[in-house]
Amino acid sequence: MEILKTLIIVIFYLINFSKELELNAFAYTVDFNGIGFKLYVDGFNEYAKDNNLDIHINLNLMTHNNSTISIQNSSLMVESLLKKKKNKYDIYFFDNTYTRQYCSYLLDLNVRLPKEHIEMYDKNILSQVCRCEDKLVAFPFTLGFNGLFSNKRLLKKYNKKIPKTWDELIETGKEILEKERALNNTDLIGYNGYIYVDNGICSIYEFLYSCRESYESPFPELNSETTINAMKKLKQIKNELSSVDILFNGLALARPYDIKNIIVDEGENFQICPVNNLLIKLSIIVMITFKCIIIIIISILIFMEWNIKSTFYDVRFILASIYVNIISFITFIILNFVTIKSYKLYFSMQICVILTISIVNYIILFGIRLILPMLIKTDETNEIIGKLKFLSSQLKKSDSQSCDTTTNNTFNSKKTESTSNANSIYTKIIDYHYRLI
Repeated sequence: MEILKTLIIVIFYLINFSKELELNAFAYTVDFNGIGFKLYVDGFNEYAKDNNLDIHINLNLMTHNNSTISIQNSSLMVESLLKKKKNKYDIYFFDNTYTRQYCSYLLDLNVRLPKEHIEMYDKNILSQVCRCEDKLVAFPFTLGFNGLFSNKRLLKKYNKKIPKTWDELIETGKEILEKERALNNTDLIGYNGYIYVDNGICSIYEFLYSCRESYESPFPELNSETTINAMKKLKQIKNELSSVDILFNGLALARPYDIKNIIVDEGENFQICPVNNLLIKLSIIVMITFKCIIIIIISILIFMEWNIKSTFYDVRFILASIYVNIISFITFIILNFVTIKSYKLYFSMQICVILTISIVNYIILFGIRLILPMLIKTDETNEIIGKLKFLSSQLKKSDSQSCDTTTNNTFNSKKTESTSNANSIYTKIIDYHYRLI
């Protein structure tokens, strides 16, 4: 009987200890496949199998393909699981920006792993992104690096080397900008380090890190002299190498867009990102106002050059393009205020507006120039222009008489004088409009 009990105990012991240990890992990513996580976990499972470790990791990956939860909400979900002490996952992959947020829930790896293992990692990286509250709570899985891209064509054109410091960048950029603007290349931007995405604020931290005193120096404190000098240098770059458009785009980084959930009954939920920040709204209003002023000025110039023979069709095509842009812009504004329950329809309509602006403008301003000579012969063109000139001359006479009458009736007071000046400007514009060149 004792032998039977011992045999049963041994069998249960063998069954228990021969069972493979399964660990569950959780990760979320903006990528659609998360290939980096899969390769990492698959590599470990293969290593464990080859070395008989009896350990297997199951990866639970959240991407845009299998979830409608945003990255921000994913981080909140992880914190909720940790706070409730759920044992659903054993390993978490997370962005280092959430290290302090998760710190109180994570184990201290200093007391659970041998010193030799910890020393395999770069101590500077561990101290800056993996430690909090005197605890080592994580190890770096991947490191992201951003590079400064240079226009090699322009550098070669002006016999310049790739800049290695910010001062060299300013010196080289200013010289190339001045020479290119002399050649009427006014669209060139000397430095565009303000990334127009929700995590674009990281570029400022990267700039601060690049201005530290030495390679071994840690990330500078925000109230340190190094940070102050770095911000002055960034301001110098903005003033001397960047443009107004880059500045406005940078204002969008002052606060991320809000996330609005669109709940669809018996359908697919989705999210949109409305702008609710006052600073960003003001910057958008300023940009729209600036563009409206440009449109008004262009419209006045078109009106003045309406009957010039050499640009007879050009001004009309430009005016048609302005009409299309105005209608498309109004449509785009309406779409932003109308709640559409289908994300496919919502994004399709916005894309259609953008495509319409691009395609129609291209056809009106460029494409039609290729087929216009075939559609209208020179004789027909001259006949049409002649008729328009005749009509415009008649209108000019009538309008001039009206203007003269108005001027003669209002000549003898200060108020009359200002009115006369206004009429004079108006008359000149009308004269330019009806002149036959």
